[in-house]
Amino acid sequence: NTVLDDNKKLCLVSGESIKMSNEMTMMFEVEDLLVASPATVSRVGIIYMEPKALGLDVLRESWVTRTLNKCPCFRDTSFTSIMALCFDRYLFTAINFMRGQMAELLPTMDNNLCESLTRLLDCFLEPFCDKEGRDTPKKEVVAKAVAQLEARFIFSLVWSVGCTGPNESRARFDLWLRLQLAQFGMKDAFPAEGLVYDYVYDADESRWAGWMATIDDYKVDSKLSFAELIVPTPDSVRSTFILAKLLQNRYHCMLVGETGTGKTVNISQYLQGVSKCEGKSAPSELMPLTMTFSAQTSANMTQDTLDGKFEKRRRGIFGPPAGKFQAIHVDDLNMPKRETYGAQPPIEILRQWFSQGGWFDRSNDLAFRKIIDIVFIASLGPPGGGRQDMTARFVRPFNVVGLAEMSDQSKAGIFETILGDFLASFTPEISTLCSGLVQSTIDTFNNVVSSLLPTPAKSHYTFNLRDLAKVFQGTLMGSPKFIEQPIGMVRLWSHELKRVFEDRLTTSDDHDWFVSQLEQCVSEKFGMKWADIVRTERLLYCDFVDPNADPRVYQEVEDIDKLKLVVNDFLEEHNAESKSPMPLVMFLDAIEHVLRIARILRQPQGNALLLGVGGSGRQSMSKMATYISGYELFQVEIAKGYGMVEWREDLRRCLLQAGVKDTPTSFVFTDAQVVMESFLEDVNNILNAGDVPNLYGPEEMDAIMSACRVDCQKKTNHADEDEYFCPVRGEGPKEHARVPVHVSSW
Repeated sequence: NTVLDDNKKLCLVSGESIKMSNEMTMMFEVEDLLVASPATVSRVGIIYMEPKALGLDVLRESWVTRTLNKCPCFRDTSFTSIMALCFDRYLFTAINFMRGQMAELLPTMDNNLCESLTRLLDCFLEPFCDKEGRDTPKKEVVAKAVAQLEARFIFSLVWSVGCTGPNESRARFDLWLRLQLAQFGMKDAFPAEGLVYDYVYDADESRWAGWMATIDDYKVDSKLSFAELIVPTPDSVRSTFILAKLLQNRYHCMLVGETGTGKTVNISQYLQGVSKCEGKSAPSELMPLTMTFSAQTSANMTQDTLDGKFEKRRRGIFGPPAGKFQAIHVDDLNMPKRETYGAQPPIEILRQWFSQGGWFDRSNDLAFRKIIDIVFIASLGPPGGGRQDMTARFVRPFNVVGLAEMSDQSKAGIFETILGDFLASFTPEISTLCSGLVQSTIDTFNNVVSSLLPTPAKSHYTFNLRDLAKVFQGTLMGSPKFIEQPIGMVRLWSHELKRVFEDRLTTSDDHDWFVSQLEQCVSEKFGMKWADIVRTERLLYCDFVDPNADPRVYQEVEDIDKLKLVVNDFLEEHNAESKSPMPLVMFLDAIEHVLRIARILRQPQGNALLLGVGGSGRQSMSKMATYISGYELFQVEIAKGYGMVEWREDLRRCLLQAGVKDTPTSFVFTDAQVVMESFLEDVNNILNAGDVPNLYGPEEMDAIMSACRVDCQKKTNHADEDEYFCPVRGEGPKEHARVPVHVSSW
């Protein structure tokens, strides 16, 4: 405020004052005045810039001029007039309709939507750009491209302005756009079936084609585990298509959708070269890097993670190795908590790159580091429930693509493909159950989501597509050797439904409601009685009824007395071997808890959150299940002075034991061990990515690369150490570590 006075003096805390010269003026460019004091406001002249004052015409004109400079082959065509017509007919009215009639998953700005549309058009026009070593396009090819401009524009309009809302908004936009196209008599109109979102423009055939027609038929690979199976759907194919087009042209992309819509999976599948766009994998020069934000992520952590991946190109300039470009995927982008004045520091450090091309090196006299050859991909959920609203300044450079909730038809298509392949090894009577099991599971899931809503007392009553998948993952653990009749398969399926959904319920009323729903479903869909499904005191399954079996087989527990003997034998063996024996009485409820945890441990990427009052046996049951499953128990020991250094050292030992030594490990972490909240940040990183940024030293990195190199090369054609060897993760090509680190916390 003293600088803004007439005397222009900067008064420092030390008592020193610095006078500014008459030629110096301070100018602020701010979004709002929420944190400005009246004293500051009274000292400055304020000019309010109306958001719509600039308009969209200038963006259109500058883009057309820029395109003609890049693609001179369009200069002698009707390109300019066609684009002017399309913008006037469709874009301006589409934005007005969207603002008045549609909801958005993430708030956007009009100029951002216009820029998103032009960026998509740039992707389609790139083959016509004038580049060194590229032949000038033939006149007939250019003429065909000009004839298809309106269809290309409409496709880009759908996936820029029309794709930011949920399913209800998309239905409205579909109706509006079809009316507009009919009014102006567009030649290449959409087919009448479905929505405009269900089609992509085929330039070779000059017609609209369904998304599934653009990929090869999918066949289940029997060598892959359930967690590695990715069945393509129209939703995944179109989001991958948009992502690929933008990435190939170095444009930033932001996928927004609720949990379970496939944001992270679709991005990682494309970056790792698993999924393809128009028959092509990701460019060979692309280097993926994934980082996950949480509420505790700081700007320094974000900067250190990225700086650790860049190489020095020349003085003051950093980036990926020469000839490569880095695709940085930021998951859960809007999770960081706000600081005092409303900013989110990790997002602000990234925004500094967008506005200034780099950031300052905190460890080297604050020298500016210019970062080149990187492109950002963001995935996030809609604001709310711990997820923050983001500043429009950061969203502006991105193409925002909303991922709508998957339809029941798509869900059925995915799980019928997987379950049908699995049931093919069973008897024909069981194989015919496939469609009924899938539809019944989806119906049960929908009932649970609509009826068991989260409340302050039941905040963990949140269900998404992952829970639906866990039902089938458990069903796939069945064996044809022990399931010979349809009722056996329905019994296993009922058990998995109870484990996935009922185990989360906390009140007897909720338990009774769920069991009644299950009884009704079994009776109506399969014509079976619940008494025939549950033949014993409890419906239990485990893989250690016969502890000497090799391999262990997941099967029903028909003799509970025998199960008690087996569990007590394991307890005696544990107490004889362990330095800290557990004097436990294994009654039936405790045994059932052990079976629940052991079931989770035997599944790939199985992690458990155990909720209960003190003394309810959470830690003892975890240790018991760990021993029975043949896992190594790992726990941190909290002592006086235990801090971040000791915690990171313990984590390093745990992950190296699991990844490099390939030792199945169960990491049991209790609420009493949360000395610092940043511990939970690291646990969150392990659960999401299987890695903690900047955890390993050079020697440990060499050991990781040596241990993982062979397995990684078997599973992928890439051989980039930054991409596959450094993280100790548990998905896709990084499965060598398999992260059998199962986190139990409460």
